[in-house]
Amino acid sequence: MHLAIRFLGWLYDRDTTPTSLDQATIEIWLTTTGPAAADIRDFLDWAADRGHIQRMNVPPRPRRTGPATSETERITLLTRLLHDGTLERTDRVAGALLLLSASNSLASPR
Repeated sequence: MHLAIRFLGWLYDRDTTPTSLDQATIEIWLTTTGPAAADIRDFLDWAADRGHIQRMNVPPRPRRTGPATSETERITLLTRLLHDGTLERTDRVAGALLLLSASNSLASPR
């Protein structure tokens, strides 16, 4: 929702209305806004489905492949979460569960 509001503000700053939106304007948004710019795709699809704008082409954000962290990094983080008393207990438990479930999903056959 925040991105949609930001996008509409960006259009307003350029004296552009959603009904006059074109692909060239979308390309400017995508190339000048940063990595999250492509996340506007769902909002634009929603608006097009309801007839508020014409259909726009927004490529999906590229997917990363491979693990986000190595096994060594996960063990280091897990050790800290288990033993660092300066962190909130709920954060420690949530972080540990996340690291353990990510580790299990990597080992599971697909």
